[in-house]
Amino acid sequence: MGDSEPPPPPATTLPPPPEAGAEAYSAWVFEQLQHHDGVIFDCDGTLVDSMPRHYLAWQKATSAHSIPFPPSEFYATAGMPAAAILRSLIATHLPDTPPTDVPALIDTIVAAKATALGASPPPAPIPAVLAVVTAARAAGLAVSVASGGARADVTAALASAGIADWFAATVCAEDVAHGKPAPDVFLTAAAQMGCPPGARVMGLEDADMGLQALRAAGMTGVDVRRMHGYPLPPKQ
Repeated sequence: MGDSEPPPPPATTLPPPPEAGAEAYSAWVFEQLQHHDGVIFDCDGTLVDSMPRHYLAWQKATSAHSIPFPPSEFYATAGMPAAAILRSLIATHLPDTPPTDVPALIDTIVAAKATALGASPPPAPIPAVLAVVTAARAAGLAVSVASGGARADVTAALASAGIADWFAATVCAEDVAHGKPAPDVFLTAAAQMGCPPGARVMGLEDADMGLQALRAAGMTGVDVRRMHGYPLPPKQ
């Protein structure tokens, strides 16, 4: 290495323990940007504070078919594609539904949920996470979105937040064969934003399913729920 070349950045460090607090965790997140080639962001609950409105839409759609979907189950399935969530709910709560009727029932509930979601106020962006997007872009890193949501919902959420054109790629449920916790959506987003296999990529997520998908993809996972200023949902 010549004298004029800067030394390579040190290896990434482990995140601080929970007892270190949210400010220490946020500082670690920003420090990690210099050790990565690209950053991938989940949408709902990460870039935009949309989970409460999604839950209300789910409640309206599922209750019409006598399917209970309490908040604890909703947040536990965050990141999964709607069809996968509904297959599980139908199997549990409507076990006598003929298998041939399940696809149509799923389509009906998904459509009702989309209608309810469209009638609700648009979600607000989450400033703590948008600050990471801004810093990553300023550092010249590739940035993209990887969501388990439907493209129509994701596109509308990003547009309402005024950030739809911030990202090199947006990958949604329709774009992959396997949703979170499989790594497909993150691997696809990395490829589309120009990060080949072996590149150093980090991902920001608000859901356990998403963090599991990041681990499966071999990427650095950031739990935005631990960041300073993140709007945590009410305890159930």
